[in-house]
Amino acid sequence: MAEKILSIIIPMYQAERFIAKCLDSLLTDQRCLTYLEILIVNDGSRDRSGKIAAGYREKYPDSIRLIEKENGGHGSAVNAGVEQCSGKYFKVLDADDWVSPGGLKAVTEKLLVMEEADMVLAGFTIYDMNTKKVRHIRSRQKQGLRYLQMEELTADWDCYKGLLSLHGVIYRTDFYRMAGYRLPEGVYYDDAYFIASFAGFARRICVMKDCLYVYRVGCESQSTSNQNRQKCIRQMEHVLLSMIRIEDDLERRGADMLFWRFRVCSCLADYFVTVFLRFSDRKAGRRAGRRFYRKVRQKSRRLWKAVRSRYLILYMMGLLHMDECLFLKLLELRSLKNRKGICHVKRRED
Repeated sequence: MAEKILSIIIPMYQAERFIAKCLDSLLTDQRCLTYLEILIVNDGSRDRSGKIAAGYREKYPDSIRLIEKENGGHGSAVNAGVEQCSGKYFKVLDADDWVSPGGLKAVTEKLLVMEEADMVLAGFTIYDMNTKKVRHIRSRQKQGLRYLQMEELTADWDCYKGLLSLHGVIYRTDFYRMAGYRLPEGVYYDDAYFIASFAGFARRICVMKDCLYVYRVGCESQSTSNQNRQKCIRQMEHVLLSMIRIEDDLERRGADMLFWRFRVCSCLADYFVTVFLRFSDRKAGRRAGRRFYRKVRQKSRRLWKAVRSRYLILYMMGLLHMDECLFLKLLELRSLKNRKGICHVKRRED
């Protein structure tokens, strides 16, 4: 049996409507399948998803494994998968998403021949169930493979930050395990911890242009919907505080703290967008935001100072009953202005 180059960890809970599509997308190329380990972690599902997954395991015993566990949440399922996967690299794929077969073939072939990296960043596709529109998130680099150090990544943060998500990141398994952290369990939004608490240790990063993951959006049951963000705001706070709690340990162990601050500040900004601009009850959102802002100040003065201006801007926008769409337009204008400034500097240098 060929050595597995990539483990696909699939946390699965109540996914009988989606798991077949997810698995079918991984089984289109027999040669590619030789180098894949598909590890389905059934997180206490009570529907038929466990039986469906078991049927696939019987058909593909050399490539598919099924772990049964009691319900503990998405982070718990990922933790269980990481403990048992055998691939040199691993990728988390949610059961209601899927992969691009062409992207899977391209990424697997590159993993087989590329130089070893701690972290791999691949492109991904966002598919909107309502509008049927797709949007590709990928690096703007010209070459198919590019190797970076973390300092180079943070120096060109706007170019790569979109790939630093559950959908874009592939970790080398031994590297991830050596970090020694476990994802928060029993909560949503553990994907923020998945990036911020591990990637800062990466010394060698490989960036691919290929789009691998297809991320499904537009369903009200998703944790990213506005309704569920409001409902689960305390869980978001729990994950953010878990990330902040290990700040001193990360610094002591030599993680790249500029990357960590960039990433955590981005997550905090998203939290403040939620409480100030997405809450249907604006007063309740402001109360939650003020309370949590005080907690950030108690836990990390450096982070508190770093997010203070964004906090104040978003707080005032909420008071004026501005919405998220306006905020996103302002961000887009600022990004466009920054890109023009960079181009102007380059022309002057030339």
